[in-house]
Amino acid sequence: EIQFRAFRSAPINPTRWFRIFAQTKMAAPSISNTLKDCKETIPLCGQTVELEIQIENSFRTNVNFSLFGQPYTFVITKWAGRGLANFLQLIIAQYPTGGFGSLDDDGNTTSSKDQRCKAIIQAVKDILRTIDNIFKKHGRAILDYAVYYREKVKSEASYGDYVTLIACHCLVHSDFMAPSITWETVPFSPAQLE
Repeated sequence: EIQFRAFRSAPINPTRWFRIFAQTKMAAPSISNTLKDCKETIPLCGQTVELEIQIENSFRTNVNFSLFGQPYTFVITKWAGRGLANFLQLIIAQYPTGGFGSLDDDGNTTSSKDQRCKAIIQAVKDILRTIDNIFKKHGRAILDYAVYYREKVKSEASYGDYVTLIACHCLVHSDFMAPSITWETVPFSPAQLE
């Protein structure tokens, strides 16, 4: 924060005002951006994985875990902000008795912050379950499948489609199980002119 002080400088010019900018160091208020922190344990790719889930006030979600000694972070923004209403409609339709809120005949949702957090935690588990199913089907080609799905399918018509698309975004953005390859540089070779 910058504070301004003004004073009249009599010896130089009594009609002129000078400002001195003094920057003061004030302790920032400790406002946490985290709405909820929790840990969940799920099976993933034949391993038991502990997820650290952090839901921010905007409902942006960070999911941290390690798999085969490699740390991963999934940053999920799809349901943050304006995307929350669509997400809640889809998850409540999928799990009507899940305790995530209510859906009226017009498609409007009613839910508390706790119910929204509960819905997001369920969606995170569904995303990781989807990744596990993709791994079981496609093995180490999981990243190739994620790229394919994002380019060719990219539907959000149902909760399952929505979760699968987010799962594929997470896989691509985290380079999930990408091969550890050291590439040899291929030098340019000029053409032979005749």
